[in-house]
Amino acid sequence: MQDRPIRFLIPDRTNRKWLQLSFSTSDRSIFDLHLFR
Repeated sequence: MQDRPIRFLIPDRTNRKWLQLSFSTSDRSIFDLHLFR
């Protein structure tokens, strides 16, 4: 399995922001959500 963190970029039309969803495959409990304008 890969230890690299997987990142997803989801456009939010409501807030007109980019939602970056990143989590590491090594630890499923790790969950990060970032907001970009």
